Amino acid sequence: LFGGRTLEVYDDPVKFAKKQEDCEPPPKVKILASHTEKLKVLKKLAEGHRVIPLRADEIDERYAAGLFSVLKDQCRDRMILDARPGNSREEALTTWTRTLASSTAVSLCEIPDDHTLLMSGLDLRDYFYQFIVSRKRAARNCLVGTFSTSDMQDIFSQTGVDFQGCTHIGLNTLAMGDLCACEFAQGAHLLLLIRSGVIKLDELIQHRLPYPRGLFGIGVVIDDLVALEKVLTKNIGDESFLSSSTAMGRITLAQDAYKAAGLSANEKKSFFNQSEASFWGCEIDGRKGTMRPNSSRMWPLILITLRVASLGLCACSLLESLAGSWISIFLVRRRLMSCMNLIFCAISACENSGSVVRLSSKLVDELFCYCLLASVTFVNLRAKVSSCIKASDSSDWGMAEVEADLPDWLAREGIRHSLFKSVWAQLLPPAKAWLRVKGQLHVDDELPFDNCLDVHPLWELLARAPVYRELWRKKHDRQHHINLTELRAHLREECRLSANCFSVRQLYGLDSQISLGALVKGRCSSVLLNSELQRSIPTVVGADLYGFYLFSQARRIGPMHQLELVIHHPLISLTPWIGKSKMVGI
Repeated sequence: LFGGRTLEVYDDPVKFAKKQEDCEPPPKVKILASHTEKLKVLKKLAEGHRVIPLRADEIDERYAAGLFSVLKDQCRDRMILDARPGNSREEALTTWTRTLASSTAVSLCEIPDDHTLLMSGLDLRDYFYQFIVSRKRAARNCLVGTFSTSDMQDIFSQTGVDFQGCTHIGLNTLAMGDLCACEFAQGAHLLLLIRSGVIKLDELIQHRLPYPRGLFGIGVVIDDLVALEKVLTKNIGDESFLSSSTAMGRITLAQDAYKAAGLSANEKKSFFNQSEASFWGCEIDGRKGTMRPNSSRMWPLILITLRVASLGLCACSLLESLAGSWISIFLVRRRLMSCMNLIFCAISACENSGSVVRLSSKLVDELFCYCLLASVTFVNLRAKVSSCIKASDSSDWGMAEVEADLPDWLAREGIRHSLFKSVWAQLLPPAKAWLRVKGQLHVDDELPFDNCLDVHPLWELLARAPVYRELWRKKHDRQHHINLTELRAHLREECRLSANCFSVRQLYGLDSQISLGALVKGRCSSVLLNSELQRSIPTVVGADLYGFYLFSQARRIGPMHQLELVIHHPLISLTPWIGKSKMVGI
């Protein structure tokens, strides 16, 4: 299906691998099984033609892979290829993995009051095992260790494969654990659906792109296909309407495409026109309009966390697993991630993953806090879009906020094109902070490693066209770090908004890339900034507020104390004078 470099890497991965002298020594791996169990596993794979015998001159033993398994359910394990040695000398392809859907993308869906979200989905059975790989890729995924003639006889005797002269075994299918496996799997699935007419590009749900404008959206995550359709609530009971809906038409096309390609969907995981469904790590209730983390993962995690907190002792490896698991839960509502602070300090203080640490009383409180916040980790998909844009900034004198009215369609479009990816989120060092206060710090010098934000044309339009009016201004009681006051100005407006609004999606413009990084990410590695975000959790959760952010570039012109917020052109100005200040919309 795919071509170009993706096809070349798929057929001959070693051709594009780095030279040995340019790579770090590969890690040591192994097959996590006794010799007897190892032969049983390989024999089972050989019966399905999923492994092939290889000669010693076909492989590079230094980059051989291991095997291990992870728990899938009470009856099955999932086999994973430990391909770290081979991965270490290759570069990941990202052409097709950028098209992956996610629960974060679905959280941008807005359900009108008179509509219900219906969901349909298909899950391909044994998808990775359906790929036919070249002998060179099988050699790239060679398993660690050599096998005797008797071992090869035991493994391949029932397959009729010629194993004479072969001492190694390679995986003869796409391997979960191979660096580019997700790239190939996502690309093949998506292209099959596009060419079959199942997916139109303007309806595709992707992780870091705006949610589709219409009533219908469809997304692919490796082997999962999910279609989302907003339908009038009064039509839900009409079976003829549902059977002829857009979603069912696309699902039927997908089933035909799978059949033609020799693929089959798992009937146990398929669902059609459901108002309640679980997929992509989240659970959605289309009638209520809520999205939550998957309860089958969240509640066991809460139980484990409570037991660890009650015990007061924890292995570093378990603490790392808890941190990663809670991040996946709080990604649904990113501001809640700001409560995760001490757990990272404890992990960084561990000498190795096997170390056992005694939890401090503050860390125990933090773990209990995770469990409490889990119950309010949800997104209200019926939250309304506010028909205005707000912008805030701070100077060495004080901070202020302005607002401009927008048509509903423009506010909604601004939210669709708001920031999704976080940037550097650390306090500026004193010298740079002083330069920023004085208006002498170039925007490109605010963040390291050339990570500066680009300006979207729509953001420029939202700066030029509306007429802004002053909401409030406040003088600093004492001198603070500029990044701290910039974040406080925004959070102060959030608190003010919570007193007057409920369940609102609000568009904001900020000129501080560091504040934007903290707000988009949900937390900050700076203790001062993160503590501000922590204090804002009751505000955003209690009032059900959702913030969406645009970047406004700041610069100074004229007198020392005149500050303008601009996106290439002036947006608002904060001009402190003796005992007074004035904010004027331009």
